[in-house]
Amino acid sequence: MPTKPKIAVVHKVALTQDERGRLEALGDVRYSPGMPSGEDDLLARIGDAQIVVSASIVPFTGRIIEGSPTLKLLSIMSTGYNNVDLSAAQRCGLTVTNVPGYSAYSVAEHAWAMVMHLAKRLGQADAHVRRREFDWSAIEGLQIHGLTAGIIGTGSIGARSAAIANGLGCRVLAFTQHPSPERALALGVTFVKLTELLTQSDIILIHAALDSGTRNLLNCAAFQAMSRRPILVNVARGEIIEMDALLDALESGQIRGLGLDVLWKEPPDWNSAGMQRLLAAENVLLSPHCGMHTDAAFRTLSKLCIDNIEAFLDGCPANLVIK
Repeated sequence: MPTKPKIAVVHKVALTQDERGRLEALGDVRYSPGMPSGEDDLLARIGDAQIVVSASIVPFTGRIIEGSPTLKLLSIMSTGYNNVDLSAAQRCGLTVTNVPGYSAYSVAEHAWAMVMHLAKRLGQADAHVRRREFDWSAIEGLQIHGLTAGIIGTGSIGARSAAIANGLGCRVLAFTQHPSPERALALGVTFVKLTELLTQSDIILIHAALDSGTRNLLNCAAFQAMSRRPILVNVARGEIIEMDALLDALESGQIRGLGLDVLWKEPPDWNSAGMQRLLAAENVLLSPHCGMHTDAAFRTLSKLCIDNIEAFLDGCPANLVIK
């Protein structure tokens, strides 16, 4: 690799002046505005770069990877990397890195803000007063203290969510593919099977990564197991929940409230039958995958993304998704 590698930032990234300085000290940086309009545009933005910086919203398909023969490192500005065709990356010798844990505090806080909004019926309370009504008995909320919170996925975000749940006085159950007594003690949770978590939880928060084991994890059978009409919040990936099963459960009253910071397709097809049903449903709180969008989280994200490039150039790559 040349002394000064070519680095392509393939979409708009809000870097500070200091962060730009760090990145530009590592190579010849080319910044692109906005988002790629499609695969041909993305290929043009990559050009002959050896290093690409991109968020997980940009798909790196086999065509993109195979069509970028000079590309050696894909530095993902995200914890998730399900936008990358890892088989193609491995086949082409492309190193892929991510940034684990950068937004743990921000995303966990966002999840619990959604829980609080739904439990305390703040949307209804606000609308009530704006109608120039003022009857406290019209708005009955839910006390969080003493409830059972079920956390699906206990990585850095799930761990932070468990800490918030414990701080609020919840009994905390957790489901993970790799439970251990030591981890349970450290997090203050009880690891259980998924069915037990669904049956016993008043609040269910999804913090798992999307993979073959979690895709459509919450299906019709899962919703039928939710006997306590829980509040359900997903700040992980939309595809972890089966869409039709969720909408059926919401419309039938199987769940008390729903908070989604992620959807099945982003941005969604607003005219699709599923989105029409979701937007028409009551007790639903939606946000545009912005749980991680705080200045504190983005400064950590930018630093670690540039750290990953620096480590790769030093011959000691870190935070490898695939090498």
